[in-house]
Amino acid sequence: MISMYLSGFYEASRIIVDNKINIPVGEPDQSYNKWGLEGRLDVTLYNRYHMLIFTPYINYSRQNEQFLNNLLRDTVKYVLNLHPIVNLYEKSQIETVVLPVRGAALPNGIASTDDIKQYLNYRKVLRPVTVRETVGMSIHSQLVTGNIGCGFEKYIHDPVNPLVFGIEMLLTFKYEFFKYLTYTLKFDSFCSLLRARGKNKESYYFRSELENALSVRLTDILGFSLRHRWYFYQNLSNNKHYSNSQIVTSLDFRMDFKN
Repeated sequence: MISMYLSGFYEASRIIVDNKINIPVGEPDQSYNKWGLEGRLDVTLYNRYHMLIFTPYINYSRQNEQFLNNLLRDTVKYVLNLHPIVNLYEKSQIETVVLPVRGAALPNGIASTDDIKQYLNYRKVLRPVTVRETVGMSIHSQLVTGNIGCGFEKYIHDPVNPLVFGIEMLLTFKYEFFKYLTYTLKFDSFCSLLRARGKNKESYYFRSELENALSVRLTDILGFSLRHRWYFYQNLSNNKHYSNSQIVTSLDFRMDFKN
């Protein structure tokens, strides 16, 4: 089974970020209004007891010469189907950027050694890459689907950091008011529990993404949606945080191919 989703959208975003915190992979550093493109492809192979899902995903946009969303993600999920609702799963995920990014934002001025370091990092062109490996329990019901598991995240490129162990939670609630009107709530989080070895302050953190969406289906393949997306990241070592609140209106194209 193959499911394809493609969306073009207009977005208004308000960014709140503390000084000297590393911006999470694929997230913007300034508030903006912009146009963008989001796409996802779900390829599912399954039989009575096994299910394998491949999900490449892209969220890319820019305003003039500035990247706003610049995320490329690939996920492979395996589910062992032994129960109608609760089953075991294993998931591998890799995230990077579509195009290379600057190492830091451009400082307002040069008044200290920290400003000099930030300027030197601004001149660097980076392609950060993170991986996440988790195992746990998969839930599937008429209204709620999701995963609750444990595993690790790791930066493997620009920079290379130690493993970070933690708990993953992904939940999706979907309710169909009418045949053409659907409400969807999505929650994705990862919280590190144990500090990895080393002195890296970024190894102890909490990240989450919450999305509320109201979708109107115009035809079998075409629809319109209004979404609110909130991304939150906090460094638990020093309590510095990053947040990104977005309101998105989009025209959506969906198509399913079943064998």
